[in-house]
Amino acid sequence: MKYSFYALAIIVAATANDGHASDADRKTCASVGNIAESVMKRRQEGLSLQSTLEAAKTGASEKTYAVMEDMIIAAYEVPVYTVDSYKERAVGEFRDDRQLQCMKILRAAEQP
Repeated sequence: MKYSFYALAIIVAATANDGHASDADRKTCASVGNIAESVMKRRQEGLSLQSTLEAAKTGASEKTYAVMEDMIIAAYEVPVYTVDSYKERAVGEFRDDRQLQCMKILRAAEQP
């Protein structure tokens, strides 16, 4: 699955202080994971792409929506599973992968 590092970088850059990952930056990555989890849950529940895009747009800033849209597209490239354990696995893997990508960006930003 392809991910937009640009979109994650927008979130990280918005919270960057002095080039070092702070607790706030790490919390941002946790939030990225939580958002990814919610998006994949909607996907696995069979909700439409359009309804998920509209839900993401409600009250979101332009930057936040850009990141959400990227996650939604990635989530909707994953098939909807019929077995609950597969659904849970898809949700967990998607959440953890998105959070991990964010953390890697932070780690790279810490390098001189």
